Amino acid sequence: MEYEVIDGLYIKNGCYLDPIHSGDVDRDAFELAQKILLERFEQYKRKAPLLLPLMRGGTRPFLNMSGSFRYFIKYFRPLLGNNNDIGYVPINISRYGVSEINAEGEVKVDEHDMAQAFYALRNYEEAVIVDDVFDKGITTKRIKDGLQQNGKSVIIATLHRKPELRQVDINPDFWIRDYFKKTIRSKEYPPWIVYPWEIDDHSMALWEILFPEFKGVHPELVITKLGGRKASD
Repeated sequence: MEYEVIDGLYIKNGCYLDPIHSGDVDRDAFELAQKILLERFEQYKRKAPLLLPLMRGGTRPFLNMSGSFRYFIKYFRPLLGNNNDIGYVPINISRYGVSEINAEGEVKVDEHDMAQAFYALRNYEEAVIVDDVFDKGITTKRIKDGLQQNGKSVIIATLHRKPELRQVDINPDFWIRDYFKKTIRSKEYPPWIVYPWEIDDHSMALWEILFPEFKGVHPELVITKLGGRKASD
């Protein structure tokens, strides 16, 4: 069975599922941008940062944050008489063979993206790594360490943290919410934050329980409508 229900919580792969809905994701991203801008006010009005969204989880917060950053920067352009603007380089991360919830698995950071980010950072004072969640932190630390060889400041901004799962000696510089383990019937379960873009990780039956507002749009319906045909048919 894909999941079980214990004391009202949905359990899958040894984790409890905690869905976060689109409106909450968007608000957290705007709040994250606000926290950064309030602290980096003097720096960013002179020189905007380079944003580095980690694909795919960092894409959604990046879109909202980049809008907030651009609004802030445009306000100061006529006052300072500069062409200040954000830059961005998406960094693709691939995971193979293991659920990213319970293990890092085999993680590959795109070398071309890293090289592009490294050279782009030469034109900025600071880079902001943007992601949805910071849990073990192994891959994020690897990316930060590589970019810091440029001699520039690199900070980490994530919507959410799982502090009990951290396995590295760094933390995000900015985040909005923490998620913790829960003990259910004397057994401990770590959190699995289910984001709206993770539709490929769950069956239609479970997805429509977690996100009833998206009922009728799961890709499983496409396969059903095609009569279960394979792509090669």
